[in-house]
Amino acid sequence: MEDIVTVIDGRPEIVSEIKQASEALKAYLVAFCSELLKERDFLDALPGHLLPDAASQSRSVVIIDRLKEIARGYHALGKSASDDSAKSISLQTEALKSLITKRIQDLNNLTDL
Repeated sequence: MEDIVTVIDGRPEIVSEIKQASEALKAYLVAFCSELLKERDFLDALPGHLLPDAASQSRSVVIIDRLKEIARGYHALGKSASDDSAKSISLQTEALKSLITKRIQDLNNLTDL
């Protein structure tokens, strides 16, 4: 979960990138983020994935807003996320892993500078 929080927090353009992704990946991420936002345990644990200072803790609002924007993706288009997410789950999972891995590498490269 920490990696997801890091990517969502550290990548302001993640929402626009997801909008440009394949329909299958978008459907998966919409469903995933929708479910994540329903999880009380996730919402309660989110501050623990951020640094303890006030500025970092305030980022939890940004992270939740980005997750909500991703989750609303299909509702704005009038589509059902569950219709599309039923297609090719393994392909979607691999695409998500690839996206997250790339974003983590981007973050690591920034910290190496």
